[in-house]
Amino acid sequence: MVLSMKKFLGIIILGLLLSGNAYAECIKGDCKEGYGEYIYENGKYSGNYKKSKKSGKGKYEWNDGTWYEGNWKKDKRSGKGTYYNTEEKYLAEGFYRKNKRDGRFLITYDDGRKYDDY
Repeated sequence: MVLSMKKFLGIIILGLLLSGNAYAECIKGDCKEGYGEYIYENGKYSGNYKKSKKSGKGKYEWNDGTWYEGNWKKDKRSGKGTYYNTEEKYLAEGFYRKNKRDGRFLITYDDGRKYDDY
């Protein structure tokens, strides 16, 4: 059976569209209500979920090695947390609100330098 070029291209395009979902899936536990581990296209989250959103304590690790560990609310960093930036090589400890730093942070670089940041 010979496929026409249009059908062949359609099958290829459909396959490419569906393969995008392979990068996002729950690999362990309950990623809707409870503790779970979820692989995203840009990283992995291990922690608590509420209504299918990161909520409570958890850790997100980006593919480049950067990570955030702390509290989450509705998929956003919220509350006390620690962020490590692999590109600039520093650890930031403090509080977040709606994914943004909120208040005082202690910044510690890998070479030992420390700063208070507001």
